[in-house]
Amino acid sequence: MASGRTRCWYKEGVVHQNFKKKILEAKQIVYSIYEGYGLDLFITSGEEGNHGCGSLHYVGKAIDIDLPPANLLDFIHRDIASALGGKGYDVVLHNTSHFHIEFDPKPGEPGYESH
Repeated sequence: MASGRTRCWYKEGVVHQNFKKKILEAKQIVYSIYEGYGLDLFITSGEEGNHGCGSLHYVGKAIDIDLPPANLLDFIHRDIASALGGKGYDVVLHNTSHFHIEFDPKPGEPGYESH
């Protein structure tokens, strides 16, 4: 399905210099999923912006990603949730505007102790 080279873009002003290792790993996994559909990955928020109090964005443990075309949304959401599920990540579809992905392991999930 992929045609051409997939690229990863950052919205102007996105701060991503202090992403934690687990978010970089998630970004690479999501990139691979988008690549499989022949889509570029567009990161819309990192450590900057106006997020809720205590947001993991501010400590480099969350990213927001622009949504794919509507006809692929359910497939890509499923693929991301499947790839990251049970590994300490939360994948949330926000207001039909973006995916929010954060590393916030629960008891029993990998990385909980070092969280």
